[in-house]
Amino acid sequence: MLTEFFQRFLNSQQPTFTPLPGSFPEDEATEPERQRYSVARVQSKLMNILLTPPLMIIYIVFGVMLFIANTLKPVKKLAEYYDNMRIKHSTEHKNQLRTLVETLIQDSARSISPDVVASNSPITHTFSYLYNLQNGIMLPQIVQGGYTDLLRTCTEQGKFALIYLHNPLLFYSLDYVRQVLSNDDVVGMMRRYQVMLWFGDITTPEGLQVANTLKVRQFPFIGFLTIKNDAKFEIICRIEGRLFDFNVASLELKLQQSYSKLIQLRQQRQNRELHRLMVEQDYRFHETLRHDQDRYQVRSGLGENEQQMFDQERIKKEWLLWRKSTLYPEPLQGDICRLNIRTNGGRIVRKFDASLPIEEIYAYVELYMNGMLFSAETYDRPSPPNYNYIYSFKLITPAPRVELDNTKLIRDESAIYPSGTVIVEPPDI
Repeated sequence: MLTEFFQRFLNSQQPTFTPLPGSFPEDEATEPERQRYSVARVQSKLMNILLTPPLMIIYIVFGVMLFIANTLKPVKKLAEYYDNMRIKHSTEHKNQLRTLVETLIQDSARSISPDVVASNSPITHTFSYLYNLQNGIMLPQIVQGGYTDLLRTCTEQGKFALIYLHNPLLFYSLDYVRQVLSNDDVVGMMRRYQVMLWFGDITTPEGLQVANTLKVRQFPFIGFLTIKNDAKFEIICRIEGRLFDFNVASLELKLQQSYSKLIQLRQQRQNRELHRLMVEQDYRFHETLRHDQDRYQVRSGLGENEQQMFDQERIKKEWLLWRKSTLYPEPLQGDICRLNIRTNGGRIVRKFDASLPIEEIYAYVELYMNGMLFSAETYDRPSPPNYNYIYSFKLITPAPRVELDNTKLIRDESAIYPSGTVIVEPPDI
């Protein structure tokens, strides 16, 4: 084959094959025709020789480059994965959450479809607008602590929980960010049901542990949890793997079915807490009553001076109970004065009706300092006790230093109205 090819290439005028016996003789071409045919064949072969090797080289180079790129891409992801593991293991979940949210914001911004940008259609709910940790509209519902903090919050408040587990090694990892977490209907549903949110990365120890606890087999993963009667949680809806048949209406139907049960659990918890508070108040009341009776029995055999002191304490307490019954509740609207009251035991912030005298503030502080403001004791007599009570302190404004006159109206004292700070000091200072 090769010998015949080179013979035909070097000597194109002579046939390189043997005519068959009995064949018809062919018409011999003229000399000019043979020369033109020979030149055309030589030119065609030269073009093949000159063009074929460069094209083959370019084809092979591009094939090798594509092969190297496809081979190194998983290696790069693995390198980033182990680098992130080294960094994230040394931080708490709050820092891990900040890193995850910032990464999702950047990736989702880069992956916005060119068709959406070209159409100039406004993107109402971007991931950054919803979930950034500075001023996102869903920020109040994001639990920035660990997984146990999420369960404790949902248990105490009786709310649903949404858990999103992100896998950065998947090429479709942003499908859930765009189609679920940034979906207008899903966002409205989460705000309507006050769903608490928790984001995790499975490349972190806690994220991987949560995935194992929830028996997640595919990623990304979104699970809606609700509390059961026995203080345990159950998954009422789970979305994992590729998004093929995600339906918002089906998801909301499952939440509606569990919401009535959640409301009942909230009411039960509120009733138990109210019962606990009532039992605690009754216990304190009986303890105080027993203590007063003991003191009365001890002092019943004392002299006249001691008896007068005991009676003084008793009538003083009766006056405080009467003053507690006449204390105005904290106003919510209207002409209000907001005060920051500093005592030796801490700080009190309360609003007062500005049309009342400053004595209202003195009475509130006196009841607070004597531990009677939230006690269960009440004054059950129709008329106030005949007693002139003298407060054991004075209220001072820090700058300028002014002692508050309890006979003036609150609105007439510019040092505290409409807002201010007062300090409780002994009368001898």
